Amino acid sequence: MIDYTNKKNDDFDWEMYFVEYGNQIEAEKNHKHIIEKDQYHFDGGTLKNSQRLGVHPNWRLLYETILQLNPASVLECGCGFGDSVANIKMLKPDVHIVGKDIGEGQLYKARKRHPEIDTYQLQDLTATIPHDHESYELVYTQAVLMHMNTNGNWKDAMLNVFKYSTKYVLMMENWTKHSFLDDAIETVKKISAWKDAKFYFRRSPEYNNKPHLMVVSKVPLDYEPLTDYDTLLGTVTQTMTEYKTEI
Repeated sequence: MIDYTNKKNDDFDWEMYFVEYGNQIEAEKNHKHIIEKDQYHFDGGTLKNSQRLGVHPNWRLLYETILQLNPASVLECGCGFGDSVANIKMLKPDVHIVGKDIGEGQLYKARKRHPEIDTYQLQDLTATIPHDHESYELVYTQAVLMHMNTNGNWKDAMLNVFKYSTKYVLMMENWTKHSFLDDAIETVKKISAWKDAKFYFRRSPEYNNKPHLMVVSKVPLDYEPLTDYDTLLGTVTQTMTEYKTEI
C-alpha cells in the first residue's frame, strides 16, 4: 500500500492526480501523446517525424537520446498514463521497458490506453527499495522530481533513480524547482558504482537549441559536458507554461 499522507507539501495529491493529468491531456491539442507506427524514423542519430503533428519537443528529445544510447533496458520513474513507455517500445521494439508510478489511477489509465504493455508497476519512488531490485541500463524522469517538495523527498527519489540504473540516468525537469545538478553530484557520491559519473546535457532544436536534458553516464559520451547549473537554468523561458503541462 502507498502512504499518500506523508507527501502533503508535494505539488499534487498523487492519489487523485490522474484526474488532473487526464484533463491536461484532453486540453492539449498541439502535440500527439501516442505515436503511430512508422511515424518517426531514427536517421543519422536524429529522430524525425514524418507527419505534421508530432509529440512534444521535450518528448522527442528524450526519445532521440534513448535511441542514441541504445540501452537494452529502460525504466521510466513516474510513467503517468504510460504513453512514453509505449512510444519508446514502438520506436525500439527490442527494449525491455518498465514504467513505475505512485498513482493507482495513473496505472489503471496506462493499462487501459496501452493493453499491449504489461510492465506498468505501482511504486512510491521515495520509499526504500530492496537490495535485490531489478536494474535497468537507462533510467529517466520527466517532470517528476520537480513536483516533490516534502522533507527533501526528491533527493530520496533521485537516490533510487541512480540505484536502479546500471549505466545512464536522464532527467528532464523544471530546473528552477531544485538544485538538480548539485543534488545529483551528492547522490552519486553515495553509490560506489556511480563515483566516476560524468555529467552532460542535450539541446532542444525546437527551443532555439537551448539545453533541456541532463544526461548522467558511467561512460564517456560525445555530448556537451554539464559543469555549470546556469546552463540549464537558462532554458526556463517563455515556454514555462507549456513545459509544466507537457513534460
